[in-house]
Amino acid sequence: MQKTVFVVDDIIPNLDDASNALEAEFSLYTMGSVEKMFHLLENMTPDLILMDVEIPGEYNLNATVKLKKNPLWKNIPIVYYTGVDKECLWPRAMILGVHDVLKKPCPPERLRRYVKGYIMACERLSS
Repeated sequence: MQKTVFVVDDIIPNLDDASNALEAEFSLYTMGSVEKMFHLLENMTPDLILMDVEIPGEYNLNATVKLKKNPLWKNIPIVYYTGVDKECLWPRAMILGVHDVLKKPCPPERLRRYVKGYIMACERLSS
């Protein structure tokens, strides 16, 4: 069974890059806003959310708080996939319950290996 990954980014080329890297191995949903992500979450639960931090409409640190407060969503692994420097973002992300920060751009093969390995690691931890 394919694992489900949400990719949230307001920049279309970034969504295209993620699609090219991940769509062959995962059930992939790309969206340009956190509003669309929350709408999809009403009907499905992904195995991983890759989310940019700075998207117009809602700063995604706020979106993370909303995810973590909801009992249905709080255990979904979140990885910030962003151009923001990890060292600057990591302390706040960790406090919010984000699992990791992955720097963009990321070569397609590296992104595919990262996501696959991350989901496998999360499965081992939850069993």
